[in-house]
Amino acid sequence: MSLFRRVVVISLAAGLACLLSVCESGSPAAPADPVPTELEGSWSGMNKDGIDPTFWTYTMTLDSIVIDGDGTIRCRGSFILDSTVVPKTITITIGEAADPAHTGKTIPALYHLSGNILEITANAPGSPRPASLSAAPVISLINNN
Repeated sequence: MSLFRRVVVISLAAGLACLLSVCESGSPAAPADPVPTELEGSWSGMNKDGIDPTFWTYTMTLDSIVIDGDGTIRCRGSFILDSTVVPKTITITIGEAADPAHTGKTIPALYHLSGNILEITANAPGSPRPASLSAAPVISLINNN
């Protein structure tokens, strides 16, 4: 066998061995697409107590949120859900706010989802998470999707 053929055969064998090792070990998994949360979409409503007449719209996409009150964007940011605890929690991190004093603060809140009704209870930005769903004002929202 000529030197050229030996080099070709060795190269092919090495390539095949490399290919087989990748197939056996599995190629690295492609990054998973973000999974939509149960709160994904647009939600609109008002405080259940009727004292605050603000009409709220919460728009949530994957891990981002925009909170609008009476047609004015009050804040934009990100959120993390924990649906493994009872009551379920949502922690909103404010990235941009109409009130600059709120930028960078978190809103630790509780939520309850029943069908297309979402209830969220929270204290002011930077305050502790409410102890229960009835411990702070509750905003009742309906899914607009």
